[in-house]
Amino acid sequence: MIEDMNLTYSREGEDSDKYPASVDQLDGDTIELIRTRTVRRDYQLIDQSDAIVVLYLTDKVSPGVMSEMYYAHRNQKPVFVVFNGSVSPFLSDVSPILEKELTGLMPQLKEFSRK
Repeated sequence: MIEDMNLTYSREGEDSDKYPASVDQLDGDTIELIRTRTVRRDYQLIDQSDAIVVLYLTDKVSPGVMSEMYYAHRNQKPVFVVFNGSVSPFLSDVSPILEKELTGLMPQLKEFSRK
């Protein structure tokens, strides 16, 4: 998990005057650059991976996580998911490898790692 927006928060110490006090002090171009780089980097990490493991430990929908899962699926990367909520057919379409707990997913990950 990489939290890019944390890079924009103020930092304590001798160089603290070089950083904004909050993300609200950044201009629109800088914020857009951070967002764009975040998306590109995340997709690049997926491109470099053999498979994607998603630990979806909340019932709240995350457009970013869903986009990354669909991106991986479209690029023929296996998507392993831990999700204990109600499973939508859209989620099971992207990842037929769904488990309610990580312990249930581990044997499948071990098997995949042997290939």
